[in-house]
Amino acid sequence: MIAFLKTQLRWICPIVIVLNASNGVAFAQNDYMMYWGAGGEPAGDTTIFDRSISQMRGFIDKSSKTWKIEAYANGGHPQTQMELEKVFQPRQLRGNISADHLEKQIADYKNKIERGEIKPGDKILLIIATHGYQNRGEKSHSISTNSGAAQTESFNLDELKQITELAESKKIKLGIIDLSCHSGGSLPLANSATCIISSSGPTQYATGSFAENFLDRLQPGKSLESIFLETRRSSASPAFPMISTPAGQSVNQKLYSKIQLYLNWPGAWERNDHFLESLLSRATCPRAPEAFSKLEDEIRTIAAQLGVKSPSIDRLLELMRHYDKKQRDAASALAAWGVKDLNQNESISQPDGTVVSESRLNLLTTPYGDRVNDLSSRLESETDPSKRDRLQLLKEHYESRIQLRAQLLERAPQLSNVASKYKALLNQLDLSQSQANEIALEERELYDALYREDSGKNTGPNPCRDFVL
Repeated sequence: MIAFLKTQLRWICPIVIVLNASNGVAFAQNDYMMYWGAGGEPAGDTTIFDRSISQMRGFIDKSSKTWKIEAYANGGHPQTQMELEKVFQPRQLRGNISADHLEKQIADYKNKIERGEIKPGDKILLIIATHGYQNRGEKSHSISTNSGAAQTESFNLDELKQITELAESKKIKLGIIDLSCHSGGSLPLANSATCIISSSGPTQYATGSFAENFLDRLQPGKSLESIFLETRRSSASPAFPMISTPAGQSVNQKLYSKIQLYLNWPGAWERNDHFLESLLSRATCPRAPEAFSKLEDEIRTIAAQLGVKSPSIDRLLELMRHYDKKQRDAASALAAWGVKDLNQNESISQPDGTVVSESRLNLLTTPYGDRVNDLSSRLESETDPSKRDRLQLLKEHYESRIQLRAQLLERAPQLSNVASKYKALLNQLDLSQSQANEIALEERELYDALYREDSGKNTGPNPCRDFVL
């Protein structure tokens, strides 16, 4: 986002003692940590996850004597491997982040819980720091595993239900920190014993700032809820981080739908651009200018009820209004090109036999040729057979799109200049991540006020507050 290190983990007996409230007997409390990281990265010396790995060093150094730690991380990146070796002890590094390894680890933890090795009151912390997919029909979502590009292998986090359900029935404290893109999709896995924290909403791409700051704040004695709120308040992340507490779920319902479209920016990701999706939607079904006025009234009403100061809300709405006008103008230009043609989906047969759909606009504007050239160069120097297979699969994946685009332009030559026009439109639009960051930062005060109010109303279980490191 690490050469695979296959070393044997030696469990360390922790020394923390707690009292079993059910029978008054003292027993040793065990703390367990799993780390799944850096999946789906292309070949190279580094991954985009290197800094977040290094940010865990302080907590791991303090916890290695009292926590049983296992880490599965991607391989093939020398600099990333160095970062992992600085953070984790050799016995803690168990190998690559393959689907097989994760399935076996879940089965192992399930067995430990069922036979009583992991007991009521014990804590299990899972940190996921890899690429993630938007929900594709799962209860939660899937993450990228193995080395090579993100499209080649994934793991469905619904498999964690085996652990979340056991944790609830056995009164084990479980914390899942999902720092991948679209990680808000993991919140449905929460229950009365399981705390879920995500670095992004279910339809947002994650940015590094929240993940890095959250991991840097991991400190013994702090609760997961307090670390989340501190990190969210101070991180310039336009990804709308989420938490599964009752207050967090309530705030998500009240605020996320109102602000999520204003947290996207052009080119936020190399494919399935959420900004492009929303632009296409607005061009197909234009919204009247008064729609934003209604949204503005709703936000002002919420703020007034909470006593949030007007200057903060004024700035938030000013930024959103600017964004709304820019996107409305771009959608109008897009509609003039023949949006009905561009909004149609083309069916694509994948090399593995599956069929997926992609909008014509995405198909016409994505630089698949550059990716094929890059993959061809990497194939020339790659000697590992399994990595060559994955690179070849991805190359064929992009080549199929180039072929489909050629077929589309044969049928509809009037679309041949769409790519250049779209690029010019984005340059004229002048919306960037920094503007999305500004909107996100101005949203923080409103989020915190809503969270405080809803926290006062909820007296039920709060596993995020109860999970103290």
